[in-house]
Amino acid sequence: MAEYKDWGADEISLGPAIMPLEQYNDGFEPSTIPAYNMYHPENMVQIESARQLQDDRACTWLYGALVLNPNGKVSPCCAVPSEQHDFGSFAPGDKFFDVWNNDKFKRARRLFVEWAKLPAATAKDDTGNGSGDHLVDGMSVMGARALTDKELICQKCPIPYLQNYTDPIVAEVVQDTIQGIFKGDSVGTRVRSLLHYLLMGAPAIGSLAQRGKNSLVWRLSSRSSARPSDPARRKAA
Repeated sequence: MAEYKDWGADEISLGPAIMPLEQYNDGFEPSTIPAYNMYHPENMVQIESARQLQDDRACTWLYGALVLNPNGKVSPCCAVPSEQHDFGSFAPGDKFFDVWNNDKFKRARRLFVEWAKLPAATAKDDTGNGSGDHLVDGMSVMGARALTDKELICQKCPIPYLQNYTDPIVAEVVQDTIQGIFKGDSVGTRVRSLLHYLLMGAPAIGSLAQRGKNSLVWRLSSRSSARPSDPARRKAA
């Protein structure tokens, strides 16, 4: 493993493995070491997932990023397991905001508002059943398969531990925009940077940076020279 130093990295960090589908599980078992077993209750993934599922704050993927796949399909995050759970499609000539603000994206954003209004014991019900919608941990392979035709992938979140993934990314963009306001190489650059900042809602860089530092992705990436790898995307069977 010493080759990573030849690549120019200071250290290398290995994340826990995602177990394969049931029919391919023969000969595979999760690691007995909690740090390399994402299903172990002491693993950071489980700890962060529990924290996120108790948080009323909306998933930042829905406001800070989307995933455009090679076939033009648009996913709300990098962990959508199959095309049937995508939120739309995008092709050259299409208007970005027609996708970004389509019905599924709006429904997903409203879900978090509705969940925040529910009593904690009801909103965090781990069955996903009962009256109303619930945010549940869908990190298991079967999570997405249990969705009904009317449910969104967000209702059984496949990566609850990365719901604030975009915080450090947005914080970096805000910081660059603010620098452009004060240090732009021309008046036009400074004006554009100011307009960009206002259109973003004039976010406070301090609070964004702090939320980013509290996130699992920040803690992992701060220990390694590379970002943690995104969960693999699988085609619908």
